Amino acid sequence: CDHYAALDPRIRVIHKKSSGPSDARNAGLKVARGEYIGFVDSDDYVAGNMFSTLLNLLNETGSDIAICGHAMTSNRGKPYPYLLSHKTRVMDSTEAIRRMLQVGQYESFVWNKLYKRELFDQIRFPSGHLYEDLYTMYKILDKADKIVYTKEVKYYYRQRLGSIIHTKYSAKYFDYVQASVEVRDFVKTKYPGIYGTANFAYYRARAFTFLRILTARPQMLFNPEVRREE
Repeated sequence: CDHYAALDPRIRVIHKKSSGPSDARNAGLKVARGEYIGFVDSDDYVAGNMFSTLLNLLNETGSDIAICGHAMTSNRGKPYPYLLSHKTRVMDSTEAIRRMLQVGQYESFVWNKLYKRELFDQIRFPSGHLYEDLYTMYKILDKADKIVYTKEVKYYYRQRLGSIIHTKYSAKYFDYVQASVEVRDFVKTKYPGIYGTANFAYYRARAFTFLRILTARPQMLFNPEVRREE
């Protein structure tokens, strides 16, 4: 990284102790000077023209956020089969948040998107939480006037064994429920027309978290000593 920074003054390298994705993203936001913000998680990879495609969509539609499709990959980075689509949709905040809460859309991931930098003014990722994307993404979509979404796959999400989402059960998985409560309450106040979608997403988070308990740590349910230790 330092080598590339020496070759190109636009590249800025931050050396910091590892403390989770939220702190890393916040550190980047603090020093960013460009007109746009994009994120790529360390496990993943993107198409070579992903950001140029998203930038063109922003300019063509006058949007504040551009979103592309994503595909899951194996641990070795080989994409699983996915549908090819070039459909594009321009949305307001209401529709964008509704789609964020639906499975099979772009969901609450921050990494398959390009944003105007000012959207992150006064908004940062919560430190020490799982599901930090969900805690943050609805606030960003709320600030945007127009969002453009293409289903064309440009981002590849690697399913790496040992990553945070594949580790054993932790009490931090309740962050998914808490983040869903936060989103549901926000939607109820500002976007009551899509409250049903937000409420369904909240119950989905509860069911998912409960299944994590059943599959990852079944002894917690039947051994009082284990529960006390947890």
